[in-house]
Amino acid sequence: MMTLIQEPGREAALRRFEQTSAPEKSVETWRRLPFDSWGIDRFTAEAASGPVTELSGGAGAELAVLEDAAGAHEALLSASLTAGCAGPDFAKFEAANLAAWTGGAFVRVPKGKKIEEPIRITFRHDASKPFQLPRAFVLLEEGAEAVIVEEHIGGSSSSLSFAQAEVRDGASLRYFYTQELPRDAAHFSHQRVTLGRDARLDHTSILMGAKRHKSELEVILNGRGAHSDLRGVLFGSGEQFFDPHTQQLHRASNTTSDMHFRAALRDKARSIYTGLIRVERDALDCEAYQQNKNLLLSDDARADSTPVLEILPDRVACKHGATAGPIDPNQLFYLAARGVSPAEAAEMLVMGFFEPVLERLPYEDMRERLRAAVAAEAVL
Repeated sequence: MMTLIQEPGREAALRRFEQTSAPEKSVETWRRLPFDSWGIDRFTAEAASGPVTELSGGAGAELAVLEDAAGAHEALLSASLTAGCAGPDFAKFEAANLAAWTGGAFVRVPKGKKIEEPIRITFRHDASKPFQLPRAFVLLEEGAEAVIVEEHIGGSSSSLSFAQAEVRDGASLRYFYTQELPRDAAHFSHQRVTLGRDARLDHTSILMGAKRHKSELEVILNGRGAHSDLRGVLFGSGEQFFDPHTQQLHRASNTTSDMHFRAALRDKARSIYTGLIRVERDALDCEAYQQNKNLLLSDDARADSTPVLEILPDRVACKHGATAGPIDPNQLFYLAARGVSPAEAAEMLVMGFFEPVLERLPYEDMRERLRAAVAAEAVL
């Protein structure tokens, strides 16, 4: 049955796409990785599709293809599937997504329910169409707990992925996002998570694939006592270009957030990490931290780090730090003195750099697949 969200909403989104101008090249968000590199000027609804969506696990949670959920939960999903959740810098991308997404993932965890088995959302991208448009919506009701894994694998295309999660009062969400697309793909990801009173988010991003990757992770701490813990790693080689951005937005008092992002780069790969901590004027007694570490495995690799703090009140404790450099020669010497070859030593040190994040993944097949990918690229 057609719903207000599906057809009229898509038509309105397509008109909005056609009427929305591309951001100026001088806009900070798109200054280094140009907006037009996704070929969005060639977008049509006929040239786009959603990747195949596979949902598994999570006994006790409601899992559904988003298209089906749009009919059953129209009131809940209406705003997300018509107006979207991204800001003006990404409005044209999201309008394209809203106009032509198919499939998609819907997850709802009922009030007070603790889901023991991880929920797995697999988006299998298809190279048969130039644009892939994944979309996900996650809701944890009051006091609920869940672990969710969202993985992007498959064929080459330009993909514009959007996900929205609402973690209500007292709920706790562990979320893992992995991107392992082919080296000739281009992937854009926007995720927004809102946290209620005493809600918790533990989010991990693992970025390995695509020739160009740009991501925006926006965490909004709306309720007193909310806490977010963000972890991320990326490994780039060849001429891969990564442009990850995180936002820790404190809108309520007594909220805390922590962010650690690690990048390892070799050959001519490049990473640009930008992180924002913003504390609103009425959000008192907040604590926030931001750290970015970059490991450069070749002379031509490059890592840029731009931490930004916008602190409006006085009663806060916020700090940030960033490092970039090669493998410590003392560590290489230590391993060489114990009979470890330079190649094996480099692999061990790079794996050690990533392991605190990889070991958090709840699926053994994912852990081993990603470890193998790192090991294959770690040789100096």
